[in-house]
Amino acid sequence: MKIFVIGNIASGKTTLCHRIVDEYPSYKRIAIDDYRRAFGDGSVSGEEVAVSNFINDVVKCRDCVVEFSGLGPVAESLRKALKKTNEKGVFFICNRPESDCISSSEKRDYSLIPYPREYSSIEVPEEIIRRNSNQYEIEIVKDTWDGLVRYIYKVDNTPFVNVEDLCLDHHGTIDKIFTWSNSVDDILELISFGSLSSWRLKPASDLDLICVTSLSEKEFQRKLLQVIGNRSESLCFDGKVVIYVGNIKVEFLIANSFSDVSVYYAESYPECHSGSIIKGTSGTLHELSVTKSGSYIKKSSIEYFLNEMIYYARSLNYLADRLDNYRYYFHLNIVLYRAIQIESFIAGDFEHIYLPRDRLKELADFPWGIFFVDNFKIRNGQVEDVMKYVDSVTKRLNESPHFHRSENIGVGL
Repeated sequence: MKIFVIGNIASGKTTLCHRIVDEYPSYKRIAIDDYRRAFGDGSVSGEEVAVSNFINDVVKCRDCVVEFSGLGPVAESLRKALKKTNEKGVFFICNRPESDCISSSEKRDYSLIPYPREYSSIEVPEEIIRRNSNQYEIEIVKDTWDGLVRYIYKVDNTPFVNVEDLCLDHHGTIDKIFTWSNSVDDILELISFGSLSSWRLKPASDLDLICVTSLSEKEFQRKLLQVIGNRSESLCFDGKVVIYVGNIKVEFLIANSFSDVSVYYAESYPECHSGSIIKGTSGTLHELSVTKSGSYIKKSSIEYFLNEMIYYARSLNYLADRLDNYRYYFHLNIVLYRAIQIESFIAGDFEHIYLPRDRLKELADFPWGIFFVDNFKIRNGQVEDVMKYVDSVTKRLNESPHFHRSENIGVGL
């Protein structure tokens, strides 16, 4: 996996690189200034040799932490080279106040780094810091490095950053899946959704992926486990394959076409369509770009949410009888998620809901207790309680002035 650490002069790039490499010693630090010291002589031709060697090593290195400003001719040349590799990287923007960068830069001797005077007055770093300070916003970096970005972090106070919070194990897992998927012709598209595509990743997050393939769930699971994941902890059910890579749960949603499951992607409120593509065809980016997503629940989506809530609620009794605790818990959480969206819609709140807990305060009367599961144990009477609630919320939705449908939907208790 390629990790790009960018930022202004004296913003903490080297510090962050060393923090990452200390935690992940298999990664190689590749810094442009080291190449200038090794190959440059202060001339334009020397700079060209240094940059050429820097770019060649970045492209060839499998796992590396790349340190450079992210701007200027070096960045432009690196972008062109990386576009040919089909690889995406994780970007860290070192975010330090302009005044602090200037103060730190005044204590450094930049004459030790050979750099052509024809390019810039490197002896006056304050000028460069002020000129570039507004270039390190996430949206600007995302647009500049379009097609090469998997995820962007903005990192403050790099000496004290908790490397675990950077979720590099998650990103490394995605990189392994990317490499594996390129060897399987039956996988047409592999697209991230959930916290990865919305750039809300946390150390405890799962990884959610849509896989468009001609393979069945069982065939996909078999091929995947030959390379990645713990076979004893893998599950396959309801169009999903679940594996564990270390402590990270990875859920694959298996589909014959993206349109069949596009609602899952849309609900993630993705930050970067191209970054969500792990493997794709020439039309995948357009397919994602036209997927209706946004910060508001569309009235036309509520019927889909309702039907899904009812479908999974009806499955609970069957799963409880079979003592299928894991699938029961999974289905129960889908019912909860859809119920929260429907309750908010009934209340006239159409704002996009990413996680049910986002509505803890707004829905004070919501019966959270009936959805509680203690350590995956199925509680006696829970199915009946959930079905009564689902019937109640369905009736209230049918009566809501916000919901218009020619035929009322019933749960069929």
